[in-house]
Formats: sequence, structure tokens, C-alpha cells
Amino acid sequence: MAHNRFFCRHLLIGLALLLAVALPAFAQTTPPPITVILTPGQSAAEIEETLRAAAKAGGPVTVEWRDAANEAATPGSAADSSHSSKPAVAATPAAGTPERAAPDAEDSFDTLSARFLNGLQMGLAGISGIAGVMADVAAGIRSEGWSVVSVASIAVLAVAAGLATAFAGRFLIHRLFGASFECVDLLHRMRASLIRLGFDIAYLVIIATVAHTLARLFLTPGTASAELAHALITIAVVSAVYAVGARFLFAPTRPEIRLLDIAHPRFHATMLAAYGALGAVVGASLRFAHQRGLELAATDGWLLIGITILTLIKLYWFIGGAGDIRALFAGENPGPVRRAIAFGVPEFYALSAIVLWLMTVIVAGSPNSAAWSFAGGTTQIILLALPILAFGIHSLAGAAAERRRTPASSRLRRSQAVSRRRSPARPG
Repeated sequence: MAHNRFFCRHLLIGLALLLAVALPAFAQTTPPPITVILTPGQSAAEIEETLRAAAKAGGPVTVEWRDAANEAATPGSAADSSHSSKPAVAATPAAGTPERAAPDAEDSFDTLSARFLNGLQMGLAGISGIAGVMADVAAGIRSEGWSVVSVASIAVLAVAAGLATAFAGRFLIHRLFGASFECVDLLHRMRASLIRLGFDIAYLVIIATVAHTLARLFLTPGTASAELAHALITIAVVSAVYAVGARFLFAPTRPEIRLLDIAHPRFHATMLAAYGALGAVVGASLRFAHQRGLELAATDGWLLIGITILTLIKLYWFIGGAGDIRALFAGENPGPVRRAIAFGVPEFYALSAIVLWLMTVIVAGSPNSAAWSFAGGTTQIILLALPILAFGIHSLAGAAAERRRTPASSRLRRSQAVSRRRSPARPG
């Protein structure tokens, strides 16, 4: 473990140095030229919006005027001018090339590389606009009679009220329905963990319901202040969901009901909770930006920052804990196939994290970048869960087979568990 963390630390330092050297070079790459075609009949507002959209791309802008005679000579000019007022007219392909090439050219490595560099450049260019967007949001909230600090305070108080209600419910459930079970095998641990998870889910529902209800009482729905409070509460709830998931899988304080018998469970639980908390911040802020129609360039810059940090966290987790993950999936007496599969699980996790980061950068600047961020996060969770689910099913099947082979021992264990029903409750 110490060797893996040493290697992981130096790998992350190398990646940081690489990004520090390479990203400024990418940012200085000259964007492709843009041609804006103006035609008779366009209003001054349309022309101004078109030129502003073209200027945001950062490349040299050429304005071309086409009158009625030129339109008649060039049949496609009318279609071009009809779309000239949209930001899409700031076409990224080089001048003189069609906007869409042949399908095989689009799928080529060069095309993907160009899209990656363009998305990286757009994200870096948008970082400078994040402060301005935040200032606009603060000004909008002040116009509603609130401030960012007051809205954040309302969100914190609402979450605190939800936590107090959940703790009161937890105390009541302990008093009424609590029971402890002797965990003598994996099936008993699964039952105890599922009961504990059920209580945790109930507490989360209480927290979310109380917090959102209180926020609606103080803030008018649909306003910027209400949407900001909703985003902050969502961050807290989603972070708690990941913490509950980490507690369910790793149970760092309850080894007797731990489902994943992995070394250093506190490290893995902390990494999963940290990944969930930062992912909640990125996801909620992107949804807030989409709801308020904030500047797309700044949103792309924030997406690039958040996804990059998330990827570094995942790489630190998967590389630093590679030995623990391999030992978990290999088991005590692994065969050659299982040993080979276990050896590749950390690399599979790390590779999936890098691929998802690359795809997120490639789609940066597109209208669906926020949707891809959600899809990418969901895909990462699925990729994390599938090997764990397969391992769990295999382990449960083995435990059930072992119990069938020793029925007398199983009845004895069940009687021992029933005899402890009157002990103090410990569902949480």
C-alpha cells in the first residue's frame, strides 16, 4: 500500500506538471478563422448578436456582404444567411472546408484530436469568464432582495433542520424497532447491512424533504435565490447519499457487518465520499447554470475544472488502492482466471476515468455538454458497481452453498441470533 501511494503521488505530480506545461500551449493555439455572411433584411440586433457570437470563439472574424444578386448566383447562400444569427455560425472548421465532412473522416483520429484540442481550448478560455458569471448571479440575487450569503445561510439552516429531524427519527426508530443480530456469515452481514441501509435511506428522505420545504417557505420558487438554495441543498443531500453508500459497502466503524472485506476500508470510504461530494458540486452548479441561462463559455470552463479534479481523485483512489482492490477481487485462494481478472480491475477503473475525461473535453462547447457530464458521472458509477455486483453475487452464492452443506450449524447460529433479540438496538 505504501509503495502504491508513493507511485500514485509521483504519477499525479507528473500529470500536474504535464498539464501545467501543455495547457497554456493549447490555450495559445490560434483558433480557426470564421466567416460571417450578412445579407439584406437583417436587423441591427441580429447582426450584433452574430458578431458577438463569432468573437467569443476567439479566432479571426471575416465579415462578408452578399446582396440579392450574389444570393441568386450562389444557391446555398440563403441557407447560410438564415443561420448567420446563431452562434453556430462561428464555425470551427477552417475556411473553405464544409462544416461536415464524410462520416469516415469525422470518426478519424485526426478529427477526434481536433475536437479534443478545441474543447480543451474552449474550456480554458471560459475559465476567465467564471468570475464575471458569478458576479452576474450575485447581482441578480441582490435585485431580488437577498444576497448570496443570506441564501446560503437559509440553505444551511434548512439542511440543519433536516438533520435534526432525521436524528429525532433515528432515536425514535432505535427505541421502537431496533434489534441486533449476530453476524456469523456473509448472509447475516448482508441482512444487517440492508437493514442499516434502509434506515439510512429513510433519514436521507427526511433530510431532503424538510430542507427543501423550509427553503420554499422563505424563497419564491423560480427565482435565482430559490434555485441557488435548491442547488446548495442538493449538494448536501447527494454528498450524504455517497457517504451512505460508502458506509454500506465499507462500514469502517462496523467491521462485523462489512460487506467488502477490503484492507484500509476508511481510505476507500473517504475516497468514495469525496468523489460524491465533488461530483455533487459540479453537477448541481451545472444545472443551476443551465436553469439561469448563464454564459456557455464560462460553464464549459467550470466543467473542465470540475471534471479534471474528479478524474485526479479517481486516479489517486484507483492507483493508490490498487493493491487492496486486487486482493479483494482475488479472494483467499484464487484460480488463474480470477487472479487475472482481479489484476486488471484497478487498471480498468483508471482507464475508464481517463476515457470519460477525454470524452467530456471533446464535447465541451456543445449544447449537450451538461447532459454529457451527467451521463459521464452515471457511467462511472455503473462501471464501479458492475465488478462489485458480480463479486457480491458470487460471494453470496458461495455463502448460501456453504450454509446448505452445514444445516445443523446454520440452525444453531440462527438460534444464537434469536437469543440476542433483546439486546440494545444498533440499526445505525
